[in-house]
Amino acid sequence: MDCKALIYDAVRKQAILHRRHFVNAPIYPHSLVKWDISQQPRIIGQIELPYDFESVPSIVLLPDGERFAVAPSEVTPEFGIEIRRWDDFSVLQRVDLPHAPYEENSQEDEYYGHGKCTHISWLGLTPCQGYLLVGEGWGDIYLVNLESGEQIRWLRRWRDYNAAFAIDPQMQFLIVNSVDMDESHQFYRIDSMLEDKLTYLGEYSGGVRCHRGGLSFSPDGQHLAYTAYRYQGVDLLSFRLERSILSTLSPQTQEPLHEIWKKWEKSSQYRAKMWGQFFRLYHDHDGLNPWQSNIVWLDNNRLLCGVGQILAVLSAQTGEIIKTYDVDAVVNTLVFDYTSFQAIVATKQGIKVVAIA
Repeated sequence: MDCKALIYDAVRKQAILHRRHFVNAPIYPHSLVKWDISQQPRIIGQIELPYDFESVPSIVLLPDGERFAVAPSEVTPEFGIEIRRWDDFSVLQRVDLPHAPYEENSQEDEYYGHGKCTHISWLGLTPCQGYLLVGEGWGDIYLVNLESGEQIRWLRRWRDYNAAFAIDPQMQFLIVNSVDMDESHQFYRIDSMLEDKLTYLGEYSGGVRCHRGGLSFSPDGQHLAYTAYRYQGVDLLSFRLERSILSTLSPQTQEPLHEIWKKWEKSSQYRAKMWGQFFRLYHDHDGLNPWQSNIVWLDNNRLLCGVGQILAVLSAQTGEIIKTYDVDAVVNTLVFDYTSFQAIVATKQGIKVVAIA
């Protein structure tokens, strides 16, 4: 049993996770499993899924708390993004993404060899909770209006694999974690979300494709934290955003972002605003099981990182490790219950619940 992805409802005190079977697998090796964690974690329901997942699958809880979205790796005429009911897993709606060539841009699509959307790598929600964010594997990023169902082909890309996304709470900046042989993070300013106006500001590198990490803005949008693989371990890195510069930067008239960052990195003032922590890994990975790590902001001053078999609480200002918790199982991903101050952790042995002081 390997629990790879997780959503959580703090009102019900229930979690739904994706599980992949490796030994004595049923007809379908993937299933959704519902856990009750009000007391000792226990399984209260499950359903098999007749399609394949990414090595790190995509599942996201929708704002009403009654529905969730789940996406197979490969979109087929039979299987696409499904909106399911929390209580009984029943399918309420299917989201069919548009197929190329697109009327407004078919020549460009044909030039880049961009066919129909068949591979979904990531699902998420915009901070305003109004749109489902859909990442195509080696293609575009779409917005799906959760009320009207309207779809917007938001960001046209033909470059690298879309592994993860982060949007700041003010919805001014978008970061796309792209993977080729190595990882890079592309930084965009959102000039107008619904009019498909984004300004590419530059990128920074870090990590390799054998690891799927965390990428998150602080609640006030002043800091960015992310994890990236480094030989035999994972770096947790954070820096303070220069929002006043990024909000007005124009690549056409000013230096690109990576050149500005080079200058920032050499200055003692900038160095005082960034930090890093290294966590060693002691378990193996393979094509179906990349190394995973995750980040949750407890507040603007502290963050929680899950990596290897530990959870670590760190100062957001200095990177100092305040406290660590031994999970006694390999951490894949986690969510946080802010009412009970507990971390709900998906591991290779199932759900673990850890009280955070």
